[in-house]
Amino acid sequence: MLARLSLFVAVAAMSISRFSTAADFPPPDQLPLRPELPDPLAMLDGTRVTTKEQWETKRKPELKALFQHYMYGRLPPTPTKQSYTELFRDEKALGGKATLSEIRITFEQPSLSHSIHVLLAIPNGVQRPPVFVGQSGHERRHWAGVL
Repeated sequence: MLARLSLFVAVAAMSISRFSTAADFPPPDQLPLRPELPDPLAMLDGTRVTTKEQWETKRKPELKALFQHYMYGRLPPTPTKQSYTELFRDEKALGGKATLSEIRITFEQPSLSHSIHVLLAIPNGVQRPPVFVGQSGHERRHWAGVL
């Protein structure tokens, strides 16, 4: 189970863009008003995306940079060391149909020391089951009412 979680974290970390050039984005109050949705295939300079290579090497990094700048903030460096601690395990959750575990993942290097809590619900008795992952600040107290 922890191996699957480790793989999940590694894949998620690898999918984060390395787009780190400082774009000169205007402040939010200086953005033009647009009643229509923007064209996702139009790059910032107006060039139209026509190939997969343009999307992967130019537009996708532009969009990630925009989301980081205006919505989510800059991402910390990808951690090189993580540790996992199982805090809770109920093999009879959902009337015995699932195993519910709360895992604390601690990211330790290179420059941060932060933990998140993840709740895993894994169906019992299923060969190669899907794994349902939920991040919650409420941990199992919240999930106890849901499950």
